[in-house]
Amino acid sequence: MTPAPDWSRATVLSGTELDVARELLGFGPGPAVLGLVSPGPTTTERDRLVRDVTAGLQGRGLVRDGRPVPGLAEELEVLLRPDARREVTVDEPHRQRAVVATRDRRAVLAARVGEEIALLRVDPARASAALVALLGPVVPGHGAPVRIPYRILLDVGDACAGDRSRLTAELLRRGASGTETALVNRMGECYALAEFGAASVGPRGPRRASSFLLAFATPTGWYYQSRPAPARLGGRPADTAVVRCGPADAGALAAELDTLARAC
Repeated sequence: MTPAPDWSRATVLSGTELDVARELLGFGPGPAVLGLVSPGPTTTERDRLVRDVTAGLQGRGLVRDGRPVPGLAEELEVLLRPDARREVTVDEPHRQRAVVATRDRRAVLAARVGEEIALLRVDPARASAALVALLGPVVPGHGAPVRIPYRILLDVGDACAGDRSRLTAELLRRGASGTETALVNRMGECYALAEFGAASVGPRGPRRASSFLLAFATPTGWYYQSRPAPARLGGRPADTAVVRCGPADAGALAAELDTLARAC
């Protein structure tokens, strides 16, 4: 079992505090996955907010002489100026957003809980495992791994239009095997869906992995899908694209995410 992060070591900031701290360091905005905003609609209001928040951070011992203390500054440097990052979003009702950023053999996990961001240093070699651990216990479901043409899943999704009672018939009609159909049906029973992604970050900005990873929590256990990303936003993948899917435990999800990260 992947150990849960030791949150007792975390630095916890509000979204506004993180935004002000990164401004004091001259860093750009945070990762989009965290959903951070930069409050203060006018220059005057922004200046007042920065002064007030800076004073609050100083009172907590996180700012000294108008700048974040070295420990916080280093964590923010890794988070906001990374060489690479991995991220996860979990849909409602188990909403969660988190990212692990790596830089120069250092790694920082940033997890959003409500309006707060927890920053925690983690082992770079366990960056993927740290994200997967946020899901809690991951017990694999039933069945064997399969490979399904992506076009079949897309066409079936369009044909069913949210009606799961049609799923089996539409899959079989398009040539899916009984094993593939059973696995897709189990994944269709999910009560929580997590999406993982990875990117390398260079002078020209992020270069995202050519695939993304989905994890499905169902009554019979966890399953994964590794899906190729379309060449352009909103487009369809190539006709030859294949989706790999099957049961997964925490180690399998972390290994799949490591594979995405290496491919960036």
